[in-house]
Amino acid sequence: MTNLEVNIVVRLPDTPGSLIELIKPISDNGGNIFGILHYHDKKINNKITVE
Repeated sequence: MTNLEVNIVVRLPDTPGSLIELIKPISDNGGNIFGILHYHDKKINNKITVE
């Protein structure tokens, strides 16, 4: 199996469930998530940046 590392940056609505909707397919397909950074102090139009 090939090791693949991917870094993504997305803007998500600051609402309950937005983050799990993004990461659930990764988990469902056997992917590992090593960390999540979210920046509530940089909210624009009710969206936050998530890395």
